[in-house]
Amino acid sequence: MKFKGATSAKFAVCAALCAAFGAAQAATADQCRQAVGFPVFSGEGGSGAWARVTENTRAFLLGRHPVTSCVVEYPLGEGKGKGKPDTAYFSVLVDGAMAKEQCNAYGELAMIDSKLSLIKFQDALDKASALSAKLATLRDAGKLTTDGYEAIVTGQYGVDAMVGCLTELVTQ
Repeated sequence: MKFKGATSAKFAVCAALCAAFGAAQAATADQCRQAVGFPVFSGEGGSGAWARVTENTRAFLLGRHPVTSCVVEYPLGEGKGKGKPDTAYFSVLVDGAMAKEQCNAYGELAMIDSKLSLIKFQDALDKASALSAKLATLRDAGKLTTDGYEAIVTGQYGVDAMVGCLTELVTQ
């Protein structure tokens, strides 16, 4: 499965959902999952924060160890104990060369979506907040351009919107 930038129709759907989210009194897990935008559930190319990462591939500066493709593992459940790998996963291939940091961002978004599907809202919020901080660290270290950081993090489709949705979900 190869992912490309989302089409304008997908953005229109996402914009309508985000507008509905803004007008709603309480966030739902489905709205937060749309803000994450994991492509298996939101369509090829993803939406939300996932699409922002995809659209800004060139903002992640290739370091010494770029990856030729990125395999994102999506956990389908929880292990029997903390840190135990006895859960099932499915893998999604994000095709194309990219910086290792971009691949890691996709992995974090998959984990956030998985936590939402398991009704682990606080865990999802913690991971989303950590992703936001990691992106700031990458920007400060010169591994993510400032413009790329702004495009990925800010605005109604960015990581900040995802964190806001999750914060509202946790505090309801």
